Amino acid sequence: MAKKDAFYIVWNPEGQNPRVRHEGWCGAAEEAKRLAIANPGQEFFVMQAHRRVTTPQPVEIEDFYTDLEVPF
Repeated sequence: MAKKDAFYIVWNPEGQNPRVRHEGWCGAAEEAKRLAIANPGQEFFVMQAHRRVTTPQPVEIEDFYTDLEVPF
């Protein structure tokens, strides 16, 4: 499996899931600082992603030749 560059997220245990992907640590650290200033008393963690796991489910469509017309 080919490795991709890791990325960073800023996580707040009291907030919603992270939605911004930071390509570098510095950008994520600055965002954590900005969020901490805007939300006094809350914690913000800079976290690095190490792995992605997914289960792809491709849909296969195969048409067959028929003389029948679609009934709807």
